[in-house]
Amino acid sequence: MEDGLTEAGAVEWINRAKEWWPRGNLRFAIVDAGDDRLLGQVGLGVDPPRLSAEGYYWVVPSERGRGVASQGLGLVTDWGFSKGIERLFLLIHPENRASNRLVAKMGFVREGILRAYEPVKDQRPDLVSWSLLPNDQRLWHH
Repeated sequence: MEDGLTEAGAVEWINRAKEWWPRGNLRFAIVDAGDDRLLGQVGLGVDPPRLSAEGYYWVVPSERGRGVASQGLGLVTDWGFSKGIERLFLLIHPENRASNRLVAKMGFVREGILRAYEPVKDQRPDLVSWSLLPNDQRLWHH
């Protein structure tokens, strides 16, 4: 998403995202079970020929550090593996210490740095690659 997204822009972005489902970009809202407040989003970008998927998530700043991301990512990871995904990976900015720490604690394996991997918001940053395979230990199950 672009920085400084307005509410109208967010609604438009969400509506466009619905069109991505048939192309394998699966997005789920993370909401508070008590009051349906939006806490974040989690999803998978599925690559059917490779039986793999890229996981992604974001959490609103006021809800970070409460397990929202790990619970959401754990659920979509389990679901993806149950649907035949054989490799799930995440690409995280090296300076995003919280996300790198989170996925390490969940059992994802750090594969290395992908140099200037893809354009992101008018930059082309290095990204840390993490992966999990169906038979790897999923630490959120303990």
